[in-house]
Amino acid sequence: ETFVSNEVIDLRRRGLDVEIFSWDLPSGEIVHPEVRDSGILERVFYFRYRYLPRVLWTGTFWRALGGVTWGSRRRTFRGMRMKLTAAYHAALLRQRGHRHVHIHFIRGLGRQVAALAGGPYSFTAHCYEDGTLSPEAKREYGEELERVPLAIAASEFVQRGLQGLVAPEHHH
Repeated sequence: ETFVSNEVIDLRRRGLDVEIFSWDLPSGEIVHPEVRDSGILERVFYFRYRYLPRVLWTGTFWRALGGVTWGSRRRTFRGMRMKLTAAYHAALLRQRGHRHVHIHFIRGLGRQVAALAGGPYSFTAHCYEDGTLSPEAKREYGEELERVPLAIAASEFVQRGLQGLVAPEHHH
């Protein structure tokens, strides 16, 4: 995603050692010149079945795999791939010594991976659709907002939506 790659490029320019753990494989051949020239493509980790041996011997992988549940979807092939991907990334994060994980999209699966990796995490919320969230999801996201050390809203609209999920003392 262009908005994520621009952020990563800027963080690397500022001297931060950033690696990317991507849930999905790239879907196209188009690579922006800024991305290609920045060197971040060499710092992206994707899940592929052939990469599993990198982490199979780690206790972190097996603990993470045991900690991942996706409800009734976990019995489907897609569900098993999701479980393996989450456990793989969590183990790789630990193996590579990451102490903090920043994820994009509060509604994505990255927060489960970050939690499985065992360290603190922060996130950027890119959208907020009040009408699509169940009361349970609103409660869950509100609790999460109170726990994370940093939550970034991509716009004022998203910020107002997220602030509506927590008590005023959590508005920053």
